[in-house]
Amino acid sequence: MKKTLLATTSLLLLAAPAVAQDLSEPTPTPALLCLDDLDAAASLDVARDLAPRARIRAHHESNCLVMVGHPDRVAMVREVLARLEARARERQARD
Repeated sequence: MKKTLLATTSLLLLAAPAVAQDLSEPTPTPALLCLDDLDAAASLDVARDLAPRARIRAHHESNCLVMVGHPDRVAMVREVLARLEARARERQARD
């Protein structure tokens, strides 16, 4: 009896996050955002401002951001960083 109760409790604890998840929320999307003309540290600040609930890490050796979050937020961060990179390229071309 004790083993059965323990096994049932373990299964409930394992299943609880899946049951508690709101099915209307989309699955978090992973993304690798590599930057050519922007600094990863500065881009990390921008990304965190745009998507505060996402998990974001900077990989400084490859100058990339690793992001897991809402698909719309990931797309928005990707678009904003692409615009910032385009502006940085324009400035470099002018100089």
